[in-house]
Amino acid sequence: VSLLTIWFERFWLNYIYLLVFKFYLNPWDHLQANLLLGHIVHHTSYELWGLREPHLRLLTHVFSLV
Repeated sequence: VSLLTIWFERFWLNYIYLLVFKFYLNPWDHLQANLLLGHIVHHTSYELWGLREPHLRLLTHVFSLV
């Protein structure tokens, strides 16, 4: 199993779930969905590449607030 496959399963399937169940079915949960998406991005990056750079942590934190 390649890293790309793992990334697709861990990230994009969760993202699709968020779009369908969190945003479209309940628009008021848009902020909550973005916060969870940022959380997924943050942990996926850590698990796949072992990234520990401060700027990555900052970027994922900022992204989670969008």
